[in-house]
Amino acid sequence: MKRTSISIGIDDGFFPPPPKKKGLTVLAGVLTLNLQPLRAALERVTIDGLDGTERAVEIVKRLLEGESGDVAVFLDGISIAGFNYIDPQALEESTGTMVVAVFRGPLSLEKIERALKKHFSDWEHRLSIYRLVVPRIKRATTKRGRVYYYAPSLDSIRAIRILEENQIYSPIPEPLRIADMLASEVSRLLRRMRAL
Repeated sequence: MKRTSISIGIDDGFFPPPPKKKGLTVLAGVLTLNLQPLRAALERVTIDGLDGTERAVEIVKRLLEGESGDVAVFLDGISIAGFNYIDPQALEESTGTMVVAVFRGPLSLEKIERALKKHFSDWEHRLSIYRLVVPRIKRATTKRGRVYYYAPSLDSIRAIRILEENQIYSPIPEPLRIADMLASEVSRLLRRMRAL
């Protein structure tokens, strides 16, 4: 099966648990060519903020400078940096890419709503993205195992094909796995240096 030649994985870095959970963490994007890392881009993102989508758009646009063709962008769910988030549809519309948000399992809208109500005065605004995404999360069995995903502009056949083309060791797409490792290491390093 022919692989998607250019893909991007985006994931957030480490941040401490409450009560120290505040400030910034790293959002990392990794562009792969035939699943080999080609380049990366980093942004700071606000823990529990509202700048996740904006930062993801900046990362994708920077990584795609000089590139053309169909590009798949993989997200580790839609929540980043606590209850900050990336809106997959807005990311697609702003970058012209095919976004696939990958989840480790089904989500409970009720639990998300309870958590948001407990911690945020703007909980209704934050909940709106989950109300859009959660009911549309699909389960798929790929060659590497079961995965849950949301792909706003892709039908199931194409979404599963793109997922499988980007898997090597597990159901998690390789660009996303690499972005996770990069974000984790860089954020821990910057915290030790007191740069976050």
